[in-house]
Amino acid sequence: MHKEHATVDKVHDFISFGDIITIVRRADNFSKFEPYLIARGGFDSINQLESGARTINELRGRTMHGRGHFNEDDEALLNGYLGKFENILKLKGLE
Repeated sequence: MHKEHATVDKVHDFISFGDIITIVRRADNFSKFEPYLIARGGFDSINQLESGARTINELRGRTMHGRGHFNEDDEALLNGYLGKFENILKLKGLE
């Protein structure tokens, strides 16, 4: 029986945003990710990164699990934080 193995281009099919943040936050990993995340076009500080990850996770969870919708302020926050992640990917040629 042939088993399909996860490849780099399919990893996103198997892990969630929360999983990614957990991996990034690990003490033995963060120093490898920090130069990409805390940079021009990305996040200004670790605190801003944490706030962004927390906000995205909370709003996503609220919507995905039927615990309400978000308002215009929530949408503006979400778009701002997601924009920072998109900028990081664009700057690194990973989009």
